[in-house]
Amino acid sequence: VFELPPAQMLSPDLALKLQQAGTLPAGIRLQSRLPAALWKDLAAWLKANPAIPPALFEQAKPWYAALLIGQVEMQKHGLTPEQGLDIHFMERAGKDRKPVAGLEQASEQIALFEGMDEAVQLQLLKESLQTSAGADRELRQLHDAWKAGDVDSLEKLTVTDFQARYPELNQRMNIDRNRAWLPQLAAMLDAEASDDALVVVGTLHLLGPDGVVQDLRRKGYTVERIK
Repeated sequence: VFELPPAQMLSPDLALKLQQAGTLPAGIRLQSRLPAALWKDLAAWLKANPAIPPALFEQAKPWYAALLIGQVEMQKHGLTPEQGLDIHFMERAGKDRKPVAGLEQASEQIALFEGMDEAVQLQLLKESLQTSAGADRELRQLHDAWKAGDVDSLEKLTVTDFQARYPELNQRMNIDRNRAWLPQLAAMLDAEASDDALVVVGTLHLLGPDGVVQDLRRKGYTVERIK
């Protein structure tokens, strides 16, 4: 079980749908939607990344521009989606002919971005540009903590920092989705006598007081970390 059903996650249509949803109406440019300081930061980022066509951003909504920046920064540091654990397990499940499912639909994820008010979109774009400035150090710290299984460091670097700086964004991107997933996760646990499930989600969803681990514990489940 993944955040999205593999058929949707691996479909080329997903990128197209994201692009369509993330494009401003004809005649409107991203610059007109941004405060001068934020536009200046974006222009500086584009200048520092000359291989990225500025035209990609001309009609991008702020949330879509933030996604594009995040993708570029990850790929610059060798972190490509094709190497993600979700893709690894999707391919493995296909080879082993295991049934697969998703906790949410691609349309729900797109609607999550589409439903952001202007202030949250600008916040997301600002966050992506700030992260890119120290991307090498921050990504190295995250990767090292993840690889070492250092939960305390991971929580401080992700949930604690995100909640402190962007509480509304954290509520929408993380906490609300965790709550929506909880009944599905509980149902799978309750059916363990007849079936087993491996659930693969992003680390952010597992950590902190509002992560699914603590949510399950509050509902009376015993959650054990396996090293």
